[in-house]
Amino acid sequence: MADRLDLDLDLDAWRDRVLTRMLGTVVGLAGVAAAGGIALSLQEGVYPIAAFDTVAWLTLVGIWWAEGRAAVRANALVGLLFLTGVVVMWVIGPNGAGHLWLIGAPLAAALLRGRSAFLGWLAAGEATLLAFGGWARVAAPWPGVPVDGLWWLMILASYLSVCLLVGLPTLELLAGLEASLGVRARARAQAELRERDAMALRAQFELLFSESPAALLLVDASGGVVRTNADAQRLFDLPSDAVPALDALLGPAVLGVAGDGDRHTASAQDAGEVIRARSATGRPVDVVVRVLPLAVDGRPHALVSAIDISARVVAERALQQALSEKVTLLQEVHHRVKNNLQIVSSLLDMQADRVGSADARLALLESTQRVRTMALIHQQLYIGETFSQIDFAAYSRALVGELCGALDPRAQVSFSLAPVDLVLAHALPCGLILNELVTNALKHGRSADGVCRLGVSVEASDGQLVLEIADAGAGIATPWSARSRRGLGGSIIDALVYQLRATLEVGPSEAGGARFRLVAPREGEAREPGV
Repeated sequence: MADRLDLDLDLDAWRDRVLTRMLGTVVGLAGVAAAGGIALSLQEGVYPIAAFDTVAWLTLVGIWWAEGRAAVRANALVGLLFLTGVVVMWVIGPNGAGHLWLIGAPLAAALLRGRSAFLGWLAAGEATLLAFGGWARVAAPWPGVPVDGLWWLMILASYLSVCLLVGLPTLELLAGLEASLGVRARARAQAELRERDAMALRAQFELLFSESPAALLLVDASGGVVRTNADAQRLFDLPSDAVPALDALLGPAVLGVAGDGDRHTASAQDAGEVIRARSATGRPVDVVVRVLPLAVDGRPHALVSAIDISARVVAERALQQALSEKVTLLQEVHHRVKNNLQIVSSLLDMQADRVGSADARLALLESTQRVRTMALIHQQLYIGETFSQIDFAAYSRALVGELCGALDPRAQVSFSLAPVDLVLAHALPCGLILNELVTNALKHGRSADGVCRLGVSVEASDGQLVLEIADAGAGIATPWSARSRRGLGGSIIDALVYQLRATLEVGPSEAGGARFRLVAPREGEAREPGV
């Protein structure tokens, strides 16, 4: 916290308070004593004592009245005591009260200033007594006061004995008192600090609880709702005078708090899934609930947060319905396109049966197969899981099987197919190229025994489709460029390769026949169709 409490005890301030209270008493008592002393001194004609008593008492009043550092006031008081002792001894000798005033100075220093001040004023008193003893031996100013050194040594010894016997225990007592007060002050300050921190945390919790954008409910171990914020009252239509139990709002599986504060919630609540709750008025509300266990005043509670997602659920349901309708529509579109292409294929078949020319009949049958190739694409999209791309490996197996069944049921085909997904814009041209190449191999790629042995390979490499068709026939007698210009199939292949931005390699196969290797991008923008 910014306003941390000072844990160190300010002993000077404590001494200043003690000094002020002590001086208030001393000033009153000293006023009476000073008045009597002044009157007695004036009566006996000792005017210096009367003047000194007056000045000393006024000084004492000034020290008591003044406000300032404890050290300055304490030093002034001790100095006044010492000066009083010196003056009294100078006037009436060591047999009077001067001796006691001198003893009071170091004792007051021990009480108000500590060990160093005590030793300093003790040494000053010793020096003063030695000085007065030397003066007494030389001038003998006080009648009846012995001047021999032994008597003065006794005075000095009694001074030291009284000061040490009283001053040293006073110092030890003050040291213990200081330590005790310091411990108590630190304990009190730490307790106040903890209380202040707790109050600050409580204030922050109250602010977060009331200003949170989520509906919050503080629940006790029995499932009773202890507190709610404004959003919870609005969301669950809670009355101001009574709040229903949590089970009535969110269901019995939401919360179970054991005696030690552990949380037992359903997996749906732990994951923050949607719950169909009910408000106090019976209105259904879709919310996401999370539970946070916590202790309040040493007792287990839980903080339940509920976020209203009714609008989101409605929007998701509408979106799901729209998506389902679009899926159904696209399936229907592809199904109708496939049916229409099959109708066109059937019409071409019927027309081929009525054509007398063998070349015309063959051309119609080849066109029929090209239409079926496109229809098979739409069939794959209709039965697939997505409408944006197809599995070209599965498509190739189906197309080659259909071509072999129509053109050469005795053909032997070996497949090497890796799963490759193609977008629709690339799948249709690649399917037509596969149709032309397989059709060409079935017609011209038979080996010496009259059997067409065909190899079909599909794989993906660096974001591209690699399609390879190889046969075991006699191979290609003329270059592909010249051959393609003479036939419709070759022209179609060249046009589709250009459209796909692909490359086509033509060469001999391992079995001595022809090998066609197409490398085409799996996605991207294709060129406009052209021949």
